[in-house]
Formats: sequence, C-alpha cells, structure tokens
Amino acid sequence: MEKSRKFLFLILNLDGGGSEKIFTRLVSNLCHIHDLVVVTFYEEGIFLTEIKQLPVRYYSISTNNDNTFRFARRLRQIIKQEKPEKVISFLYYPNIVSHIALYGLGIEHIPSERSNHRKYFTHTIKHVIWKILLRRTYQKSTNIVALT
Repeated sequence: MEKSRKFLFLILNLDGGGSEKIFTRLVSNLCHIHDLVVVTFYEEGIFLTEIKQLPVRYYSISTNNDNTFRFARRLRQIIKQEKPEKVISFLYYPNIVSHIALYGLGIEHIPSERSNHRKYFTHTIKHVIWKILLRRTYQKSTNIVALT
C-alpha cells in the first residue's frame, strides 16, 4: 500500500511521560498509512526503541552546543530535506522551535500543547522572548491541539 501523506513529528525526547506516550501511540498508529519523519531533540527515553522499530525516518537534533536557534537551524535542514506536508510538534519548547524553523517555508504547523507552560516560565529575558514566540506560534498555526 502506497503511503499517501508525509508528516514530521517533533518532541523533546521519548522519556516516559504522558506526552511521550501519546506521541509514540500516534506515530505507531499513523506510520502504516502515512510517510512519517520523527525528530527528537535528545536521543533518549523508554519509547525510543519502539519508535526506532517502526517504519519511520528518525532524527535527533542535539549536539554538544545547543540553543534554541541551533535546534531550529538543524530542524529546518531536516524539513527542507524531507519536505513534509505538515509539522506536528508536542510541548511548548518544540512548538517554539518548529515555528522558528518553519519561517518562510510555507509548510503547515500544528502545535500540540500538553502542559501549562506558564508554570515553567519565569521573568528572565529568555522566558519573556519564549512567551512572545509562543504567542506568535499559536497565532500563525494552522490548527492547535490542546488537552481539555
């Protein structure tokens, strides 16, 4: 069976949290009917083995010298290479990095918010910038997936 659509899924890592579990289930169920690319920031977690056994292309974008813009640049390179129809990101930080990486590419972005990011943000300049970027991310997104 030919796979019809190509999607890129992004998450921080594949540790044992609820977001990672839902992410893994979603990828596991969709990979047989769609062409999927899975990207994590860090190559770690209890679900990593399961993801690597699926018919997906897997990338990790972490190096020894990471920051938001380096992550975005590496993600943008993968996006340009893979040419997905949509990018689906999980959690606020991957949502921000996806937004930056997708700037000007014309690819749809669907962020999935799975936590109360306000709980983690402080009044540091970095977090103030992240709040602004997150607001822009949600304003520019095709759709947003949120928990009820």
